[in-house]
Amino acid sequence: APGQERIQSADTIQALKRVLEFIELHFQSEISLKTLSDVAAMNPNYFCMYFKRLTGSTPIEYLTLYRIEHAAVLLLASDISVVQAAMEAGFNDPSYFIRIFKRYKGVTPKKYQLGHQPA
Repeated sequence: APGQERIQSADTIQALKRVLEFIELHFQSEISLKTLSDVAAMNPNYFCMYFKRLTGSTPIEYLTLYRIEHAAVLLLASDISVVQAAMEAGFNDPSYFIRIFKRYKGVTPKKYQLGHQPA
């Protein structure tokens, strides 16, 4: 029935909201795809497909970008070290962090930090 589809999509949107809130609260911890699909109460494959349809990225890409944005804010807000920023944002491996940061931001975290400081 057409009404049934609407109810399910409302449920799915609620599930997605729970996942986004979970990411906001726990992004500094280790988060697996299984954890996120459990929060959504969905099968991991379906969850991935649905998440990507609604957000344009996979759940793990979204989490990574969320972490990068958090690290970028930290880098601009203080003279925090790149390693500290990486750890605070939930990255365990600073060299991986630097590589991913550069992929998203076009510059290394250090350059980003130095380039955005007031003269």
